[in-house]
Amino acid sequence: MKIGIDLDGVIFDSERLYRAKGELFDIAHGGKGQIASDVFDVCDSYDWNEELRKKFIETVLYDAQEGSSFMPCAVEVIKRLKDDGHKLYIITARGNISQREIDISLRRLKEVGLEFDGYHFSASDKLKVCQAEKIDVMIDDCFRHINAISQDGINCLYFREQWIPKCQNEKTKEVHNWGEIYRAVLELQKSKS
Repeated sequence: MKIGIDLDGVIFDSERLYRAKGELFDIAHGGKGQIASDVFDVCDSYDWNEELRKKFIETVLYDAQEGSSFMPCAVEVIKRLKDDGHKLYIITARGNISQREIDISLRRLKEVGLEFDGYHFSASDKLKVCQAEKIDVMIDDCFRHINAISQDGINCLYFREQWIPKCQNEKTKEVHNWGEIYRAVLELQKSKS
């Protein structure tokens, strides 16, 4: 199968780190706290002006991308999927801010021996990428992307955190760890046979 995989909140445990660092940044800059806790983009969770948004990106975002852990068992399962003969594609919005995000990602993936069959950075329309690559299953943590991709008939594994809305349809399966992801891929593969 062809499998699309997001980076932030799926391979890298960066989303929780962004949120914690966002709260600390807001406190340090006299903010009043989150104005919306269910918003996906950390910068949109606070009442920050453009200057504070830029400062957060420059002083916190890159450090968080460098310092975020890999999700537990992500590296192991991705290597198993590759060994099982699946084609794996990174499909991520990371890179929308700068080339530095892409460079950090590629270096960190290489350091743990992860190689993919294709890389799609700065992908604001992941559905279009999934269609072009003929992706069989997409693993993502963003409601907007999961909803659009699954509505198009592509199977999705939704790595959902508590603050993200649910997406319930026949093409979406909610997962919470890489063990569940591996089991779900095996089940999807059986159903295609």
